Amino acid sequence: MRPEILTLIYSLILCLVCTVVSSGVSVCSTDGMSIRGGEYSLSNGSNVGSELLYHCPDGYYPYPKRMHRCLGNNRWSPSPSRRGSECRVMTCPDPSELRNGEVSPGLLRYVVGDQTTYECHDGYAFAGSASRVCQSNGKWSGDTPICDHGSGHCRDPGVPPGAKRNGNMLDIGDRVSYECSLGLMLLGSKERICLEGGDWSGTEPVCYSKNYYDTPEEVSKYFSTSLENRLAISGLDDNTDGQQVQRSIQMRQGGKLHIYIALDNSGSISRDNFTVAKNCVTALINQISFFEVIPRYGILSFASEVNEIVDIFSPSSHSDMVLQNLNNVTYGKLNGTGSNLSKVFKKIHEKMAVFKERNELEDTQQAIIMFTDGKTNMGGSAEPTVIRIRNLMEEIHGKDWQKYLDESNSVNLCGLSWDRDGDDSTTSKRQEYPWVVTISVLVGNEHSSCMGALVTPRFVLTAAHCFREKQIDMIKVKVSDQEDMTLEQKPIIHPEYNVFKKKDKGVSEFYDYDVALLKLNSDVKRSKYIRPICIPCTVSSIRASGLHTSTTCKAQEEFLLNQNSVPARFMSEWKGQMYEKDVQIKLKEKRESCIKDAEEAEGIKNYKEAVTKNFLCTGGTDDKVEDIACKGDSGGALYLKNLKRRIQVGVISWGVKDLCMGNNIPKPLSTATTRDYHINLFRMQKFLKEHLGEKKNETNYEPLKFVD
Repeated sequence: MRPEILTLIYSLILCLVCTVVSSGVSVCSTDGMSIRGGEYSLSNGSNVGSELLYHCPDGYYPYPKRMHRCLGNNRWSPSPSRRGSECRVMTCPDPSELRNGEVSPGLLRYVVGDQTTYECHDGYAFAGSASRVCQSNGKWSGDTPICDHGSGHCRDPGVPPGAKRNGNMLDIGDRVSYECSLGLMLLGSKERICLEGGDWSGTEPVCYSKNYYDTPEEVSKYFSTSLENRLAISGLDDNTDGQQVQRSIQMRQGGKLHIYIALDNSGSISRDNFTVAKNCVTALINQISFFEVIPRYGILSFASEVNEIVDIFSPSSHSDMVLQNLNNVTYGKLNGTGSNLSKVFKKIHEKMAVFKERNELEDTQQAIIMFTDGKTNMGGSAEPTVIRIRNLMEEIHGKDWQKYLDESNSVNLCGLSWDRDGDDSTTSKRQEYPWVVTISVLVGNEHSSCMGALVTPRFVLTAAHCFREKQIDMIKVKVSDQEDMTLEQKPIIHPEYNVFKKKDKGVSEFYDYDVALLKLNSDVKRSKYIRPICIPCTVSSIRASGLHTSTTCKAQEEFLLNQNSVPARFMSEWKGQMYEKDVQIKLKEKRESCIKDAEEAEGIKNYKEAVTKNFLCTGGTDDKVEDIACKGDSGGALYLKNLKRRIQVGVISWGVKDLCMGNNIPKPLSTATTRDYHINLFRMQKFLKEHLGEKKNETNYEPLKFVD
């Protein structure tokens, strides 16, 4: 998506625009306006106000100018170059600034298709992408390479291509700052601080040329994956002169949020890119629906005039009606071909002022998102109105209103995780499974290990059989890189768990109700590396499922476990590393053949006695060759795969056979009859609600809110 078509302008960015006044009424000649290697289009023929846009093949950009506007009397603004226009190959920022490492090859400039490789000096650990390619949009593929010696409190933050970094100290409170090479713009944080938790404040800076652009896939990714923790997109307009601009929308539990979205429908926007903008808005609204915030939307389209698609005051301003109204918006110059940004901001300011008079802005975040080419040719400068919006925010939230919008990552929502593309460092990968807990049990001189899942800041959910011994000398609970946690009391075992209950019925070990809760002495400190997973039949998991808050527990189960095979995952530890394993939960017609294989296990003569309705079954080769659980995986979370937020539906209990014994591989594959059985949490609600729900006399921990 080229920058002349789509620019993302985020909350309260000062748009410095100018008014172009035409003189005369004569048309403009297109003689001499061709471009070598490309073509051009006109928004309104050769008439006054028409915009001439240059188009180049993928990987090239128009030089020296991208657009000219007809002023009349055969005059274009800006004036065309005497040397004419041409399509030049896109370049990427210089990547050679790799501290404590080597970059090859070393070139004077890097163009589309050039590939670089990175290697650290001895004694330094590598993180990021070992190989990167200069892409057709002027960006490098992958992640910034980093060489870290491991001696600092924070990991080395690296130096992005095209940037220079000031500061080498990596201890708590130390600062690093960045500046881009001449002609490049800085997106992200100009200065970052090493925080006590080992993270750097702000966001990683990136240096780009004015010709770079976001692809449709990248725009879509901004609206999907970034919302898994927060919406935090940086942007620049042509007049910020490299100044950092950043805003964020926090997905806080119970938060109030007003989102104003404006779609440019003027003459310089093509039909295809208007459609892409609508699709991006749809993706945004769909993603927000998975979070515990119910926003109001104000949707506008604009050209010379402003068309209100969804009034933020109307009942249809909530997401259930917004998408329907948005779908009815058509491309077309129904309100003029010009572009009037000033009028859009005035309309938004009017709405905010009314909310202020109603005293409804005190605890409400405001966000403005515009899809536009950033060019305006009427209505005057938008700056005065933007300043009035800023002043209104200061009246409500004080001088620190920007801090209010730009708080640290939201950590209160369950089931959130980040995908770390290309970064395999232990610290970064921890963000993919922030709920995982490892449990070590000492009985005499023997240790055994299990997995668990953080389900609240105070409680860990795991398997009861991990604590079958009467005498337990020590239980160690490890949450990420924190110190070992201690327990407030003995493990809370499900009262109906009895491993020897069916010994006389041909089941040597019976694992029904194989669940337990560990109550920690204190709450864990939540962060992007440590946060609970969602469990069924809670208000949080209902929202995480994208369902209405009135949804019942039974309805949620029918919604989530409604297929013969449901994709799911669990985490497995092997030699200190975590691995994600893919399985299929066998339900309905496929359940019987799955549970029948329980008779392949030693000590089981009748599978119907061993596998009750309380179990979920995975493994085998029915749909595909699945991953299989190992002995130390017991107690871990079985969670659904295809959800934006992770919902645990099972606890790993037991398996037909341990295929991990003797295998020097982290992920052994199942055979046709190797099955794993997991306790179905939908059937453990009484136990979970009793200990995790609200209690009259219990005030020292945060309870979960369960649904009926």
